[in-house]
Amino acid sequence: MSRNKKNSWKWLFFLLLTLNVLFVFSVFLLVTTNPKPESEPHDDFSSDEYTEYFSVHLTQSQLNHLLQEQLEEEKVSAEIIDKKARISSSVSILGRTINASMDFEPAVLENGNIVLHQQSFNIGGLSLPGSEVLSILSSQADVPDYVEVQPGNNQIVVKLNEIEIADQYYLRAETFDLEQDAITIKVGK
Repeated sequence: MSRNKKNSWKWLFFLLLTLNVLFVFSVFLLVTTNPKPESEPHDDFSSDEYTEYFSVHLTQSQLNHLLQEQLEEEKVSAEIIDKKARISSSVSILGRTINASMDFEPAVLENGNIVLHQQSFNIGGLSLPGSEVLSILSSQADVPDYVEVQPGNNQIVVKLNEIEIADQYYLRAETFDLEQDAITIKVGK
């Protein structure tokens, strides 16, 4: 009976070892796989074709209020803090809630789109490489079509020129200067 008991423990140990190796391999594949090809931001219309009808001027607090209203139903929040754009969420792991946040430096591209350059990613008290997190985000998250995650460039591009309003109007960012508290978005055709 003693010999039979030793064999069962041996098989259980090898089963547990195999499960651990499979788990580590699965996590490695999730982190390193990037199914979406990266592309450069493009311009759907030239500045000659675009006619501005009006501009919307926002401060950081107004933009934060707008973002809170838009993301009210979502599990993620976005806000401007300390001259940075911060996207935050909480993750439930083994019954514990852990906060995760990613900081970006926003800039306006020539075509009126907004690029968010990734600066840091923190989950709990741990800082992780942003490119790996963006890679997971691009392959796993359900982001709108006008948001392009580019892990290789450590950035996210918000393609305002692909957001259509009332089937005929488009958005273009003119300024996104957090130092001066000046954010200007144009609306036109």
